[in-house]
Amino acid sequence: MIRPRLGLSWMPLVLHLHSRHKSRLYSHCLRSHARQPCARAKLRTETELTLFFMHITKTAGGSLKELLKTAARAGDDISFHYPDEPQFRRHFDYDRLPRIMFGHFVYGAHERADAAPNYACFLRDPMARTISHYHHLKNNDNSKVGTTLRSFDTMASYLRHARHWEFDNFLTRTISGVAAQARFGDVGYNTYERARQNLRWQFSYIGLFEQMDESLQRLRTIVPGIGQTLPSVNRGKYSPEVTDEEYRLLRALNRFDEMLYEEAVSLFEAHKP
Repeated sequence: MIRPRLGLSWMPLVLHLHSRHKSRLYSHCLRSHARQPCARAKLRTETELTLFFMHITKTAGGSLKELLKTAARAGDDISFHYPDEPQFRRHFDYDRLPRIMFGHFVYGAHERADAAPNYACFLRDPMARTISHYHHLKNNDNSKVGTTLRSFDTMASYLRHARHWEFDNFLTRTISGVAAQARFGDVGYNTYERARQNLRWQFSYIGLFEQMDESLQRLRTIVPGIGQTLPSVNRGKYSPEVTDEEYRLLRALNRFDEMLYEEAVSLFEAHKP
């Protein structure tokens, strides 16, 4: 047994939603990228752009959500794009846009909201994130996705035969906006380059799971009311160890995610004081 490589020496889906809501929401995100702007959305001024803050699976998103809810209760203009929220609009046809929109969506949500591209996200080492995602689905997901996963005896068997898009360069799919539109195994350099360009030019904030303290310090310059401590929300309990075969499969299925993550690390380092 070996431990997975954790990428560089440093670098958050712990959900309040039921897992089946998450799976449906990602599917709805795909239908939301039909390139038609929402007629009812009210744009903010050019100097006060809405920040579309992506809650990416297994990057401490549940904990970040709690931090941002604390700031929202204190009066900050933050909305949450989840099906269990009272004002939830699946296709982003909100009557007004907040200063920050946090939730499960992929790149392209700004088009549905008829807003400028201005994004934020937390990223995590792809190998560690994928292993965490696998165990989250195995231990907590009661939807068809989780049931299918549990029908396989091993992670290796699941990765080889299930061909679920969330286990094929998920970060690249999310940041590029392609998501499930590309078939399993079809993510390539064009999708990666789209994601890389988006990350470089359309993201005004990037946090790193493995650099949490520094990432939160930077986030406080955007949201001063988030407090000093990151709450622990539904933290998974599992062994991060994988077999040699599982390690090889994970490396192959995260090829472009690892490249994108290294780009994110470079961008993060370039902005250190």
